[in-house]
Amino acid sequence: MQFIVRLKKKLAEATDLYAVQHYYLDHAAELMGHGDAVQDSILEEVMRQSSRSALDAEVRIGNVLIKRIAEHGFLYGGFLVNGRPGSVFYFEDIQTGLLAVVGERDTSVVSRFRCEIRTEAPHSNN
Repeated sequence: MQFIVRLKKKLAEATDLYAVQHYYLDHAAELMGHGDAVQDSILEEVMRQSSRSALDAEVRIGNVLIKRIAEHGFLYGGFLVNGRPGSVFYFEDIQTGLLAVVGERDTSVVSRFRCEIRTEAPHSNN
C-alpha cells in the first residue's frame, strides 16, 4: 500500500498537521478490510490525554477500534470522545502518530504524538 508509505513521510515532515489528516481521510477507504484488531493501554491513554488537551475538557473515550497492519508497522482506527468521532494512526518504526477529534462547531483538532506502542490481541470475554 503505497498510501501508507506516503502518509508516513508526510507525518514525519509535516508542518501542517491538518494536511496530513486530510490526506489520511482522503485515502482511508484503502485500509478497509486490512489489519488485525489490537489493544494498547498506552495508545488509549495517549488518545485520552490528547483529546483532553485538544478539547480543553474532561473526556470519556469509548467505542475504540484499532487495527494493525503488521507488514507496515501501522496502527489505525477510530473512537468516540464525549460522543464525538475521533481517529488515530501510528507508525511503530518512527514511534509517531496523529490523532484528530471533532471539536466544537464540528471543527477538527489535530495533534501529533510520539511514544512507544506495544500492541496485543484484544481479550475475549469467553
